[in-house]
Amino acid sequence: MTGDDYADRDVVVVVIDALRTDGVGHLDGVSGVTPTIDALAASGVTFPSAYSCINTTDPSLTTMETGLFPRTTGLVHHGQQVTEREAAGLSGVPVLAECLRSAGYDTAAVDWLGRWHQRGFDAYTGRDGIHDYGAHDDDRDGADAESLAGRVADAVNDHRDVLPDTLFRLLRASYRRVVGSPGDKDAVEDAETTTDRAIDLLDRMDRPRYLFVHYWDVHAPYDTPQEFACDALVPELSVDEAQVRADLDRIENDDRRRYVEEILEDGLSAALRQYYGAVSYVDAELARLLEHVPDDAYVLVVADHGESLFEHGIFFEHHGLYEVNTHVPFVVDGPDVSGDTPSGFAQLCDLMPTVLGRVGVDHPPVDGIDLCERLEAGLPLRDVAFAEEAQTQRRQMIRTSNYRYIRALDDSPCSYCGVRHGDETELYDLAADPNERANVAREHPDETARHHDRLQTVLEETTPVERVRISQTLDRVARSPRL
Repeated sequence: MTGDDYADRDVVVVVIDALRTDGVGHLDGVSGVTPTIDALAASGVTFPSAYSCINTTDPSLTTMETGLFPRTTGLVHHGQQVTEREAAGLSGVPVLAECLRSAGYDTAAVDWLGRWHQRGFDAYTGRDGIHDYGAHDDDRDGADAESLAGRVADAVNDHRDVLPDTLFRLLRASYRRVVGSPGDKDAVEDAETTTDRAIDLLDRMDRPRYLFVHYWDVHAPYDTPQEFACDALVPELSVDEAQVRADLDRIENDDRRRYVEEILEDGLSAALRQYYGAVSYVDAELARLLEHVPDDAYVLVVADHGESLFEHGIFFEHHGLYEVNTHVPFVVDGPDVSGDTPSGFAQLCDLMPTVLGRVGVDHPPVDGIDLCERLEAGLPLRDVAFAEEAQTQRRQMIRTSNYRYIRALDDSPCSYCGVRHGDETELYDLAADPNERANVAREHPDETARHHDRLQTVLEETTPVERVRISQTLDRVARSPRL
């Protein structure tokens, strides 16, 4: 069967923010912690070696929406650090919701990030309820940037490199007090309310339907219903309490240290119960949502990035390009989706072409690949995964079958913690050191050089948007001819 045979089927994409793979039962987690996700994986297919392309939400969602690496779109920052130039670079780049809407889908989203993420949706949940947007997408794109606060924020971000760090933080804090922050979790609904809104949207939509749902409960600070916070859900983690205390003491940003200490008020074990309990809570709400989704729908469950709970001196955050930050679940279920565990790597930029391929809609030129098409053809996936970070440090990473290679693009300390995470060049032997504690770059210069060259090849294969513009128009993104 091809995607054309299943055109007009509903599509549901669920993003669980900051979900680590060791929080998912069928991957690295405790059995029974995520029965809903595990059932989808058993019915469909799971990609056990899936990786995010970046470690913050705005650019990661943009990657899913466009099928392009952040390096390609030029959008690499999150929240108020996204510059006007970055947002403008997305103009004319087709997104998944637009492609599906052009093919006749009703489109709706349960999310609150707004801005360009609203493009293509007939209905989108903002911070104050559900809004019907229809053809007004373009009117919304520049609203924030046109405000005085938006222009000031763009100016600050554009000159961040020459601003003293203390002044930058002061200006950023002032901006947040005036207009709020896209990273302010107080503005986010809990999983129960998110599910209620998603069900309401489904009831209002005509088939075929595309629904995007973004759950935030696994994102710090964790506010987990107490009935879900229990030790039985926490996997075995290698914790060095003395090292955790030392890493906490190293944080130079007083606000950041106080934030971490608040989460650790009842100890690390309590914080871990909150995190993994939140995963179980979201999984239970996902089960309730799926009761309202037809059995023949395509359902995809992914995370935008992982989460460092204490590893590498990074507490309850996702900066860093290590396994805990970049390895993500990626599950696809649907009427024609099945197969053996795939070999090779998947990435979040593969979501867009995979969805469109299932429902017989052409996709524009993208960096991503149609994962299900590869499986049907018996072809391997990627032989390397690539990711970058720009929010707190500027780094690039590749993950190969046995190693992770990370290189720093500058020597700046982490803008959140005030300390530098990692060395200028890092190489981890994942077979011998799965927790990535021993940097072996100096001990293995040949392997380090080989991975450096492989990273250069990946960079050459992804051309930044400044050097090439995508000329694809939505008129060409129409339903493929039926067989």
